[in-house]
Amino acid sequence: MIHRQRLAGAFLFSWIDEWFKFTWNTLPRQQPVADRRQLWHDPWTNEQWFGLVSADAGAAEPAGRVVQERRTGIREIRLVTDPSWLHLRIHLDRPATKRLTLGFDVVPGGAPRLAGATAADGASDYAIVLDLDEGSGQAYVRPRLDPLPLDDSPLPPGVRRTSDGWDEMRLSTNRALVVPTTEKRMPYETTDVGALRRGTWDPGSPEYDSRATWHASGRNVTIRIPWMQLGIVDPSARRALVPRVRNGTPVATTVPVPRIGLTVVSPIDGTARADLAWDGWNVVHPTERLKAGVDAYADALRDVSAAPTAR
Repeated sequence: MIHRQRLAGAFLFSWIDEWFKFTWNTLPRQQPVADRRQLWHDPWTNEQWFGLVSADAGAAEPAGRVVQERRTGIREIRLVTDPSWLHLRIHLDRPATKRLTLGFDVVPGGAPRLAGATAADGASDYAIVLDLDEGSGQAYVRPRLDPLPLDDSPLPPGVRRTSDGWDEMRLSTNRALVVPTTEKRMPYETTDVGALRRGTWDPGSPEYDSRATWHASGRNVTIRIPWMQLGIVDPSARRALVPRVRNGTPVATTVPVPRIGLTVVSPIDGTARADLAWDGWNVVHPTERLKAGVDAYADALRDVSAAPTAR
């Protein structure tokens, strides 16, 4: 298109994914740890995905250390962490069916019990519910930790969707505004970032989907969780978000998180509990990978460039 408009040139934005970048709808949730932003990759910050070259954080599958092993229907839980995700592999006694509920106790000091809570023990800060038969999933946050009020937009009635006393994980995508040229009023909008997509995130697979967060195969349920979905706003320093109200205004504060308590509940396989701990870091070593989009870019360059003369 640029060539057809007879313009002199253009910039490619950008060559490689840039972990240090921020954007308006996630920045309020990450303060005050901006000086360490480059040490972790936030899948919810769109500015960090724009490269033709991917900066992959770590392994595609959690074959790491065992954090739970008991003689229950939930036989084993494995944990791997990297600068983008917390990975879990849950090994069951039988092929994975029905529902699997994960509760995460993140903020130290415990949480008050909540009647009808999604997590079985009612003391978790965040929860994930997977419908293994339907292939769907949903993430929730306890209302006192819901970061949505931090977004710089009014919250009209009905924005939050709740289930058994939990809020769906939502992210602002548009502020309320008036289009200057038409005076049309555009409403405040959010998206359900807690809606979990089933699929594979292995770039070598023809079914690769960078948005996928879980899959089930045989007796294994594998899930990768964006750190922000657990309220962790700097995994490299192990700090979690705690929204507070000061002078009537929601503000972001953080607290240290030495570990995350995990409760896994299956109506068939019973209940298992584990402690999820990881080491902080001050250096990262991402792996570079050409994305599929590089082919379209290369083809466009060939179309508008003269081929070199053979000698």
